[in-house]
Amino acid sequence: MAESTRIPDRATALKVAQLGPLVQRHEIDPRRDAEVLAYEAPWTIKRVRALNAPIGAIRLATDRLDAFARFSEVEAELEPLETQVRELSTSVDQSIQFEIDRARGK
Repeated sequence: MAESTRIPDRATALKVAQLGPLVQRHEIDPRRDAEVLAYEAPWTIKRVRALNAPIGAIRLATDRLDAFARFSEVEAELEPLETQVRELSTSVDQSIQFEIDRARGK
């Protein structure tokens, strides 16, 4: 998303994804709007990277059920964030397609 938008970096893209509909409707500019700059998102790059430990621990499971239980814990924690990131990604894709169509006169 950072490469395809005005979002300056991955950390900001993660923050913007958690802001939701305001950004998706282009009502705020993530590069300079105070709302984005002041927002303390629950998920940060550091928090995402911290999941490496529980993900790595899946390998240490004693059996398949233990592995699935460990995986399920990580998945349950990530699911809300995945949804938000997917929504922002869809919005970016739709905006790009709109601009392509507009440039073609559609």
